[in-house]
Amino acid sequence: MLSSSNARAKLRELARVLGLARTADLGDAALGTPVACSKSSWVRRVRIASEDYYIKTYDYPTLRSRWRGALRNTGPLTSSRAAREADALSWLRSRGFAGPKVAYWEEIRILGFLRRAILVTAAFPGQPLDAVLAVANTSDRAAIGSALGRFVARLHHCGFRDGNLDLRNLLLHDDRSILTVAKIDSPKFRVVRRGPSDDRLTRADWARLLPQLECLRMAGLVRAAAEEWAANSPESLDPRHRLGGRAE
Repeated sequence: MLSSSNARAKLRELARVLGLARTADLGDAALGTPVACSKSSWVRRVRIASEDYYIKTYDYPTLRSRWRGALRNTGPLTSSRAAREADALSWLRSRGFAGPKVAYWEEIRILGFLRRAILVTAAFPGQPLDAVLAVANTSDRAAIGSALGRFVARLHHCGFRDGNLDLRNLLLHDDRSILTVAKIDSPKFRVVRRGPSDDRLTRADWARLLPQLECLRMAGLVRAAAEEWAANSPESLDPRHRLGGRAE
């Protein structure tokens, strides 16, 4: 599936420049610069002209690998992780959150079972939050913690429940001391009614995130920033208020 005719043309050009016959071949593990790799997935960074893209591929080459996840993400009646991640990114951007723009995603299936799924996103000018915090000083951690707390509170208030709220899946963009947090890799996300956010899924998100912050002595700071946002932000106090315009 392609997001637009412009994206289709751009991705065809990307494939052509890389010497590929089809856009589906963008999932080739030998392409570009390695970013991450696991048993069944990999991420590569490629450049065309002056634009960078990240290509994330989920691969299920054997019948056993397809059958193992049949009830989660490889069966005929399920959506792939790539499709879910694309949906999450598009949902967040449509509600004014910063984040990578989805250029293209595709599922390749055999008799309904997923053989390969590919997600292509434009590069986002941010660094993984776990890496940033590992080298940040006390002052920087305080500023980042406040930004993170506000981000999570706003995320939950808008009805987004991530299910995968890890520091390594959060990107921090520092633009002249204006800190912006973005979320990637959200295949487990769910959307509920917008509004106050004390529910089971919200608590699960916090239960996943806070232990990662405790070793940095930031858990209390982040939680306090979230509670302050919920108590004082005009956005949280006015149920009619919607986030700003669609991100480009």
